[in-house]
Amino acid sequence: MANAFPLNDVEYLADDLRRWFVGRESGILNISGTDFSVSAAGGMIVSVNPGQAYLHTSTEKTGGLMYWTDTLNQFQVQVAGTSDRYDYIAVRYSKEENSCTLKYVVGTGVTPTPVRTTNIYEIILAYFLVPANAGEITQANIVDTRLNKKYCGLCVDTLTKIPTDSYANQLAEFIQTNQSSFTTWFESIKGTLDGDTAAKLANQITTLQDKVTALEPYKAQVDTLNAWKQAVLAGETTVMIFEEGS
Repeated sequence: MANAFPLNDVEYLADDLRRWFVGRESGILNISGTDFSVSAAGGMIVSVNPGQAYLHTSTEKTGGLMYWTDTLNQFQVQVAGTSDRYDYIAVRYSKEENSCTLKYVVGTGVTPTPVRTTNIYEIILAYFLVPANAGEITQANIVDTRLNKKYCGLCVDTLTKIPTDSYANQLAEFIQTNQSSFTTWFESIKGTLDGDTAAKLANQITTLQDKVTALEPYKAQVDTLNAWKQAVLAGETTVMIFEEGS
């Protein structure tokens, strides 16, 4: 089926109008920096800040719709009982219900995966651990997933895509790698001296090693000059001195 939009005196379905957004990536619109942030609000209540988001209406990604809320929303979290549970907050579109809403979802004992089918499409703003028999959700229980493309991500207009997940992975890998290197280095020197003295000495040694390494390429030239000097002193060669005007 072919169609065009907009033409004069032509009726369109919502699915037709959603084609206007083809090329957008699903996710939140980063307007204030706190858009759709989820926080603990005391007891078993979590709060969701106002925000705007764009959602695909199916896994085919042939278009989508906008959702926004201008008010602070709060949800009462269900007690977990005898087992830990992971609940989450999502923006969910339902084709069958013809609705798009901010939704609190009771989860399971494992971290959630967004529901994305031909009839339902959602982005997860945050998931949180609900400890067994707990009477309070703390901020430490909440995992912000707004910048994680697997769960949500940022809405990117046109066909330009920003791979936010790759940057997050690179940062996590950098932190992990350097943490391991620092731990290894510290363990190797902490028994040598005590306190700040050990760290300062190790830094000085590292600096000297770097300088020695930088001078390595000039070692052969220095050896040649020393050999020439010895030959001159031994009379095996001569040095010609040219005076000005000669």
